[in-house]
Amino acid sequence: MKFDSSTGCIDILPGLSLGRGMTRKDVMASSADWEEWDFFDNAAIALRSIIRLPNKNVSPRTMLVVYVRPEDQLIAFWNISLGNVSNGPQKRPEGKYKNLMRSWFKDMFDTQLPCSGEWGHIDASYDPWNQYAGVVCNYRERFIDEHDWNVYKSQNKIK
Repeated sequence: MKFDSSTGCIDILPGLSLGRGMTRKDVMASSADWEEWDFFDNAAIALRSIIRLPNKNVSPRTMLVVYVRPEDQLIAFWNISLGNVSNGPQKRPEGKYKNLMRSWFKDMFDTQLPCSGEWGHIDASYDPWNQYAGVVCNYRERFIDEHDWNVYKSQNKIK
């Protein structure tokens, strides 16, 4: 299990890697069992897989969601979460669940979050409405243009 901070590529399990430049077809060809997940205009815009990571200290249900358009487009972003371990109320943006996800990612992938590069940006994120935390990797392909990417970098204090 490895995250390459110079390219934004992640090796999650043997046969399951994600990276900038991968398409929907590439994701579907991996060793994970994928299901269509999120829908827009009756088309699946995400694929989800429940995976088991080789670490006894985490939830056995690790959910990986990859956002990629139905046509054979490039991956926009992906999100990985630890089942029920990362769910619940958090009072501050930098609260216990977000910190738990950063710590987990450091332990599993030997990478300190947040991390960014020419490829995009990765960090732990917390959704207060759904009371859910995960690690989200946004590739440059997610952004409409350079201006959109620069706005995102400014909002997230990325140099």
